[in-house]
Amino acid sequence: MLAKKLLSYMQRYSTEYSSSGDLLEEYRELAEEKTRIFATLWYWVQVFYAFPSYIYSYVYFGGMMFKNYIKVALRNLQRHKGFSFINIVGLAIGIACCLLIFLYVADESSYDKFHENAGRIHRIISHSTIGGETRIFARAPSAVPVELESSIPEIEAQARLFQFGVLRFTHEDKDFEIQDFFAADPDFFNIFSFEFISGDPDTALQNPESFVITENTAIQIFGRADVLGNTLTVPFGNGSQELRVAGVVKNIPRNSHFQFNVILSINAFRQLANNQPGGRGNFLNDPIYFNPFAYLMLAENADADAVEVKIAAAVEDKWGTLYKQEGISRRYPLHSRSGGLHSPHPEHCLYW
Repeated sequence: MLAKKLLSYMQRYSTEYSSSGDLLEEYRELAEEKTRIFATLWYWVQVFYAFPSYIYSYVYFGGMMFKNYIKVALRNLQRHKGFSFINIVGLAIGIACCLLIFLYVADESSYDKFHENAGRIHRIISHSTIGGETRIFARAPSAVPVELESSIPEIEAQARLFQFGVLRFTHEDKDFEIQDFFAADPDFFNIFSFEFISGDPDTALQNPESFVITENTAIQIFGRADVLGNTLTVPFGNGSQELRVAGVVKNIPRNSHFQFNVILSINAFRQLANNQPGGRGNFLNDPIYFNPFAYLMLAENADADAVEVKIAAAVEDKWGTLYKQEGISRRYPLHSRSGGLHSPHPEHCLYW
């Protein structure tokens, strides 16, 4: 029975319980004189009485053994100082290196994972071959993602991110220089789930006069974060334009592969033309020059490899003749930030 097994287990650690045979004999006598149930209860009581003594013996002798181990270890350290130093330092360096590698891999793998649709977001990268030399760019021609969204059903949304550097303006007699100034398509905040403090991510970049800022930038300019609807007058083209705050987002997490302080609506630039060399017209519809970072959000369960095949066909059909005339060859594979350090496609890895 269970009580007997417990008592036998405790006997392995102390000779105090060598009387289990006597207990078993008395148990049988009680079972015959009274009842088996009474004898079983009596046996359990004896086991519980013995348990504190077992705990004491186990802890005491275990502590003694541990103390002896420590003494032996210290003696060996003193006796072999050179080897002990090498072993301890080597172990410490090994552990430190493992921890650093683990922290680095964990940090790299965490990038962009906070986006709700991280597994469906891909950036278009550009493989451009001229004169037999192939170069890889993190940016894409501005016309490419728009055309792909309209021609490939698996592409649910696209957003281009144009980088303009520094936004300089004067507000309430103070001069400001805001770093990380971008413009993006209206679907940008539908693809990337940055947390809004105020404003609607679905409409924040719809209006040409609207823009979105981070919490810190709002405090820097206005002295507070609740600035929805406030306006700024900024240089624009050959004049100036009044822009309205349509959204305030929490500060961008450090593990985002891009950082911004201000994002304007790309619709503000719809009327600007000839901003690219060669007089190619509206820079928002240029199929040659690498301007924005271009992002696609694929439909759920869409096969990225199959989409890449369709991208190649759509690009060839739309601009194949133009590229041949220009003496260039183009490919636009997809790069998924959510793939972490071990992308299944080596060509998807890109430094920029």
